[in-house]
Amino acid sequence: MTERFAEDECQAEEEALDRIIELGALHPRAVMLIAQQAHPASIEADTHRIDLGLALSGWQGALQAERARHVDAVDAIRHMGRSGAAALRIAGNLARGLPAYHGLESQRASRALKYLQRSSIVHRSSQTGRWEIDDPLLATYIRNEIAT
Repeated sequence: MTERFAEDECQAEEEALDRIIELGALHPRAVMLIAQQAHPASIEADTHRIDLGLALSGWQGALQAERARHVDAVDAIRHMGRSGAAALRIAGNLARGLPAYHGLESQRASRALKYLQRSSIVHRSSQTGRWEIDDPLLATYIRNEIAT
């Protein structure tokens, strides 16, 4: 990222880079979107130095830029047939750091998880074995905007 910012004569503070990576949850696309949004925020602020505040502005910008995509994803989850309500509950659980099955009957949750996995919304982490939402920005949207 440092090299990409330097191409535009921008410099990012170490703390800002760490925060961008943290907010993107190490997800390459999310990190890239946050960094991309931090750059125009730096131009608007008339600076060539990305600090922690601009990193957070980049995160907010990325969330806003992805909003329509997130609305569509939640709509798709809601319309997963009879599993829609359970799938939305699972997405809410995962977005809040809870186990996928929390508060759900296991067979119903298992069916809904299969739909979510086939739709590339969730995956099972190879490190922890837990289910996770693929896109950390989508997880933030669900956590902040959707009552489940």
